[in-house]
Amino acid sequence: MSTQRGHVQVAARLLAERTGLRLSDGLRARLAVHLEAAARASGQAPERYAAGLAGDPDAFQAVLDRVTVQESGFFRHPDQFAALGRQVLPALEGPVVVWSAGCANGQEAYSLAMELAASGRADWQVLATDVSAAAVARARAGRYTTAELAGLPP
Repeated sequence: MSTQRGHVQVAARLLAERTGLRLSDGLRARLAVHLEAAARASGQAPERYAAGLAGDPDAFQAVLDRVTVQESGFFRHPDQFAALGRQVLPALEGPVVVWSAGCANGQEAYSLAMELAASGRADWQVLATDVSAAAVARARAGRYTTAELAGLPP
């Protein structure tokens, strides 16, 4: 095993153990680039940096934020939102809590909130979570570019 593969493998194994994340080749390449840059910035060899991730929650979170794919879009699967509005929500009683697991940058969660608001229900809540702290912070801020908002009605 080459040195580069060793430190990438150490970090990939830690990501899998702590989050269940299994890295594709593309994400492994992103991980390798991030580990090299972070190690250089901290004045460490990549092997030492990767080995220290287990005991450094901030560094681990930074790695997680760099390798997770934080892609979403408003109403990305329109048929699913149509089914939610026409079939699922009318059949539910009582308060409704919808969980957007792996919410990325929040577009799905906000789409769910828009669909719930349009349903006329007063007793709903959307819970949005993600393993990436950066993604959750962006979702919480609710700020999107004009391009990300394209296609949404005013």
